[in-house]
Amino acid sequence: VLFQGTNYWRVRYRDEYNTWSSWSAGTSFILTSAPSASAMIFLDTFNVAGSGNVNKDFSSAGRQYGNAAPLTYKIEGTTEIGGSSIAPGWLTLYKDSGCSPNQGFIESGDFNIEFDIKPHDLDESADWASIAFGKENQNSFSPTSGTGIGNLFYANGAFQTYSGSSLVGDTTGLPTSEKYHVLISVGTKEFDNYEAAFSTFVNNQPMIVDSTTRQTGNMPTYDYVKNSGFADNFISFYNNGSSANQTLIDNFKITRAPNVVTPYHWTGDSDAIFAEPAAYTLAVNLNGDDLTIDGVTFLGTGFLTNVYANGAPEMTKTNWALTASGNAISFHNGEPASNLVTGISKNMAKHFAFPHGSYGFHLYDLEPRSSNSLYIYTIGFDPKGAGRFGRFSSSYGGAITNIDMDSYGIGGGLIVQYDYVASDDGEFSLAISPVIWNPVTTNSPCFHVSAFANVQTGIPEPCLFIIGNLLFVFLWKRKK
Repeated sequence: VLFQGTNYWRVRYRDEYNTWSSWSAGTSFILTSAPSASAMIFLDTFNVAGSGNVNKDFSSAGRQYGNAAPLTYKIEGTTEIGGSSIAPGWLTLYKDSGCSPNQGFIESGDFNIEFDIKPHDLDESADWASIAFGKENQNSFSPTSGTGIGNLFYANGAFQTYSGSSLVGDTTGLPTSEKYHVLISVGTKEFDNYEAAFSTFVNNQPMIVDSTTRQTGNMPTYDYVKNSGFADNFISFYNNGSSANQTLIDNFKITRAPNVVTPYHWTGDSDAIFAEPAAYTLAVNLNGDDLTIDGVTFLGTGFLTNVYANGAPEMTKTNWALTASGNAISFHNGEPASNLVTGISKNMAKHFAFPHGSYGFHLYDLEPRSSNSLYIYTIGFDPKGAGRFGRFSSSYGGAITNIDMDSYGIGGGLIVQYDYVASDDGEFSLAISPVIWNPVTTNSPCFHVSAFANVQTGIPEPCLFIIGNLLFVFLWKRKK
């Protein structure tokens, strides 16, 4: 995908003997108009000539894209875009100011909201900037009143989530020294107050958005479920605080979330491997020894017990980390009563990990913008139909999906494939949160994981052309 503005690329070529050259040094180019995509609902770059409020030249070429564009905004207080001396090309929100596109975004129940933000000039104060979504109207830009969901980004690193006027998530961990990227993944069946769920990722890391007693043991989670859902989907930004420092917003984007999850029945070695060994960037056997299946070695973590408590991340390796929103991961030693998986895979299915709250699987050192598939291995722990579901969401923004760990009954193997594109920094995070199965006891059994593996399925977004006998391949990425 190409974006309006500065993009970076590199190139290599293949000659008539099918020999590839090395990659060239990176260079950049400026795209003055970007192609539209069906998944793009709305994108505002805030790039205009001169300066003015957020509605300046809203329909000019190179400013807005997507099926909903062009749109004006409702404004409260003072906003500025364009050639600002503070932040050219960014939206500036001054003290007690905000704005909201004049449309409710109900084109898709599965959607993502993305933007770059620098709240309150990162002055490390207790002042905040916010985004609110799922609101019924534009009567208030406040993220802590009325309907919908509000995420508050504090300059001192605190992060809060409100459902209407109720504080439901309260944590820390936001960057305090540089601007950062936010992706909010939302899923609902309909905009008629049907149940809605969402997760928020900052710089590819999941944030705690639910600190309430919804989950077993009062554990915080990386997802929040709003039982009353949304009646509409107005979205607004707001800058609040006691100081005069401004909040900066850029690359505000709303997209349809793609379906990226595929479950498979795991019966044994014959259906455990999905690619040639060379395509695997990692393969991990949680709570066990090294195991090799059809040439792919799953590196064992060793046999563990209730370790890695009260830390974040709890388990860190060279190119991956495993976290739990409840700050502890437990490990099950000893084979479950029934294990129907056969072959070497049977040994991998014997033991597993389970989080306190939600899992966070974090992958690093991936090829930037490469296409990948992450595979999660588990076996059923309850009778078929009991409903031990995990809710999958990610920093890539795939459609939020609930997967039943007990799809094949007690001891029945299950592999979940999650397709994604790595970030510009070569990172990716997957969150798996427990889904309530008993509304009386609010029992939320955790999704178990025995192993996981990552397969690179494609190089970053290539552009091919031929000159004479030479085939050229270009790779590019968006400006950071």
